[in-house]
Amino acid sequence: MKLICCISIIILVNCLHSAFANEVSYLKYCLNGSDPDIFPNHGDHSSGSIVMTPQPESGSWYMPDMNCSITFTTEPNYYILLTFSNVSLRNSSMDNLTVFYDNGNSNSVLAGQQVCSTENCEGLKFESGNFNNITLKFISANVTVPQNVTGFQAHYTVYDLANPKTGACRDKHKFLCENKHCIFYEFVCDGHNNCGDLSDETKCVIPVKDTVWGIVAIVGAILAILVFVPCMCFLAISGTQNIVKLVALPNDPTPLLNTADCGETSSLLTSSDAANICWPGTSYDSSNYGTVQHRESSGNNESRKSHSHSQIEESQENKFL
Repeated sequence: MKLICCISIIILVNCLHSAFANEVSYLKYCLNGSDPDIFPNHGDHSSGSIVMTPQPESGSWYMPDMNCSITFTTEPNYYILLTFSNVSLRNSSMDNLTVFYDNGNSNSVLAGQQVCSTENCEGLKFESGNFNNITLKFISANVTVPQNVTGFQAHYTVYDLANPKTGACRDKHKFLCENKHCIFYEFVCDGHNNCGDLSDETKCVIPVKDTVWGIVAIVGAILAILVFVPCMCFLAISGTQNIVKLVALPNDPTPLLNTADCGETSSLLTSSDAANICWPGTSYDSSNYGTVQHRESSGNNESRKSHSHSQIEESQENKFL
């Protein structure tokens, strides 16, 4: 049972890890006037999401009158791929997001409403070129931002290039894309276009992005069953032993719950019979639903009656005297 629980928890953690990858808030660094830490060239944090803000604290997803630039950087001899899955801005005269790449020598302006579910759309996919950085500059007009305008959502991946002589990746933990990009192997089939040409997603048996929540739901249901059923069984057993009371009605069949208490074979007996077997020398008092000890009560009653009768006779004789 413990092994099944451990395996289920591991699967659930992996599914949640795929669903909630490393996330960078653009607004956080924009307000602080700082750049995020350098992206590592391998490991889980060499890929992740860049969003305007994870959750708006006010009514809008970003604020009016913003003007800030944030530069994303990785280690030397490594490069950054940036793919946008959603752009939700007002028109270019009010809001615009400019992507600077190739060390600022090239740029592209994004505005309006654009959606790219595959993260492989022309005009929404950028590489840092021969340099290790990409800059995003965001400007918003000094007008209240509607709630249905959510900013943007992008995905970044740090990559390096395959060895030109061997055609293989320099690191054995890297996956070789068809475009000769080398990415961390754990990003294959994670639902994101980490290669830039979707070659890391084309050979997946099941698209993870579309099924991850189904897996989470199934594993969660299994865990609930593993926890719920044993608890209910335990409560049922303990409740039978500690809560249920036996009420014996006069001359009704009475089950003996424990044969060891009476030394007899368990059977259905009347209340009086059960009392006689379990407690010899007792009788069943139907008015009180219990047993009354005989002992020598009858003899004591007779002596008390005789003594009372003698006292009455003596008092009558004294009267006549």
